Amino acid sequence: HLTEHHIARQRVELRGCLQLRRSRLKAKNQEGKLLGTAHPVAAILE
Repeated sequence: HLTEHHIARQRVELRGCLQLRRSRLKAKNQEGKLLGTAHPVAAILE
């Protein structure tokens, strides 16, 4: 069975993964705006 510590660590790793993905999306959106193209990801988020 999972220990409290193990669950907590998994949660932290998951949060880090989500933050990384979010910052990558932001970078992609910035690129799209710089290129002046309608970025599909930006359209979905807005």
